Amino acid sequence: MLRLQYGFLILSAAFFGPVSASELVNRLNPTFSRINTTQGLSQSTVNVISQDSTGIIWVGTTEGLNRYDGDKFEQFFSSSTADSLSNDYVAAIIEDADGVLWIGTDNGLNAFDGVRSTFSRIDLDDRETGFDADHSSIRSLFIDDQSRLWVGTGQGLARRAADGSFVHYHHSPDDRETLGEGGVRAIAQDGQGNIWVGTDSSGLSRLNPETDSIDRFEREFSESGLQDNSVRDLMVDRSGALWVATFNGGLWRVRTKSLAFEHIPLVSTEGRVTSRIRSLLNDSANRIWVGTDEGLFLVDAETETYSNFAHQPTDSTSLSQNMVLDLFEDAGGVIWAATWNGISKWNSRAPKFALYRSDKNTNDELAGDSITSFIEDEETLWIGTLTGLSAYDKALSRFRLVNEIDLADRRVMTLAVEKGERSTLWIGSMSGGLTSYSDNTQRNFTVSSDP
Repeated sequence: MLRLQYGFLILSAAFFGPVSASELVNRLNPTFSRINTTQGLSQSTVNVISQDSTGIIWVGTTEGLNRYDGDKFEQFFSSSTADSLSNDYVAAIIEDADGVLWIGTDNGLNAFDGVRSTFSRIDLDDRETGFDADHSSIRSLFIDDQSRLWVGTGQGLARRAADGSFVHYHHSPDDRETLGEGGVRAIAQDGQGNIWVGTDSSGLSRLNPETDSIDRFEREFSESGLQDNSVRDLMVDRSGALWVATFNGGLWRVRTKSLAFEHIPLVSTEGRVTSRIRSLLNDSANRIWVGTDEGLFLVDAETETYSNFAHQPTDSTSLSQNMVLDLFEDAGGVIWAATWNGISKWNSRAPKFALYRSDKNTNDELAGDSITSFIEDEETLWIGTLTGLSAYDKALSRFRLVNEIDLADRRVMTLAVEKGERSTLWIGSMSGGLTSYSDNTQRNFTVSSDP
């Protein structure tokens, strides 16, 4: 179950469902372009993407930091010099209000000097408590509404004070009013000013930065409530709801005032339940993007529906790889997806074309993706595919499978409509001859082999 130090919880499951093909007339159809080591990226496993105030895109990988001006990459690596990056594994990047670019690595925090292209290694040690952060892994970075830098490490949380020192928050097993145990993977701030912290092994902690009081929300040994204590990302949307990405427990939405927790089940286009959530984004068009191990999900919180965009081996404009580690939107509205196989990016403000596919999760759908023919009458657009016939009702904006016509061969090759007092649909198949259909009456015409 979920444990709460103070207050109460309301648990529920949100009834989100996949968008069927019949509802896709105006559906988003992102076509991605790809960036990988061929274009100069230092390594194909991308952990984080960010943008500074000058428009430069910064990319953190498992082997190096990359500066991208839209044309070429400049790479930065760790070396024996003191002004180099402290480690090549870059997990977090953020710019503060003063234009300082902060880089979190697997071996400490760095501040980048853009004029000299050098790095300063930041001492996070808490000598009063013996907390050794100098060699700890930096997992997350966040700037709050007071322009304060928060640093999530493998050993806890730190907040940068105005004088450059750091205030530390640690876990104590004997004190429920301390931070949850584990590395801090994600940090977010709600509309009440609270700092929410997602940890590796103890779920959520809520910190009041004015009083430093902490509440914990975590799963114990029950099947109800938050299904996993390993939090990978946090995001507060425009409505003030907190979205929680867990490593094995799926996607959650939290109403931060009422503390109502909702589980949002996601199922991929292949029919697999998606429980491993890695990244979250609420873009400038108020769309909710969810990065998973089954590709990208676009969630519509108002209609409680979602769409899944996954890697397609034969489609070079699809996602480059299904494991989406980070999501970012730049100042121009381009959506960037960091994957284990480079970057996929989509210009959300470019002209859009609707895409319709067959969908295993719905009953109303296209018969197949291999389209062979079209014809329309006054009410219906008929679509022939290599796996059957579909009809699109123009008045209802809905697709359906045409099961009332019994085709000897479902490989539809050609279609025609004979207009008259009652329109007749003619269907030519690969090897099943010709079929006519009018007024619920079907006739089949085949070539006889008899002399």
